[in-house]
Amino acid sequence: MEPVRTPGGHPPRRRAALWLAALATLCFAEPQKRKSPPPPPAVQILQLAAHRSEGLVTIDGRLRSLAARPLEGLELVLEFETTDGKVITRQRGAIEPDPLPPGEEAEFRWQMRDHVRAVSFRIHAVERAGREVIVRNAGPHYIE
Repeated sequence: MEPVRTPGGHPPRRRAALWLAALATLCFAEPQKRKSPPPPPAVQILQLAAHRSEGLVTIDGRLRSLAARPLEGLELVLEFETTDGKVITRQRGAIEPDPLPPGEEAEFRWQMRDHVRAVSFRIHAVERAGREVIVRNAGPHYIE
């Protein structure tokens, strides 16, 4: 005796199993995660100048805290890049006052050894706890 077949050509049990598998896939599939918007910047670079002199690079700048809470142990991380965008060194510097209150501005001036292949740099920021801080106007900034 030959098995009964449905118009699609599959036996009824197999067709039901296919429907159950498809339904289970839909029910138990992970919902697509919506990408949350990136956090807003917590630091804005207001002014910045970088120039070379006598084997040193001097960086003068001013920033403002855009955070809703004081920034504890704020450090700027400068990534110096070659003409093709490769990072050749990273330098860190602390910002004072510590903590930096919301809405407050801070000036900074750093001098470091000149890496002659460096033509520009980007700015990142971190707090003492290691938490990354988003920077508005992060660069690239060019060395004069």
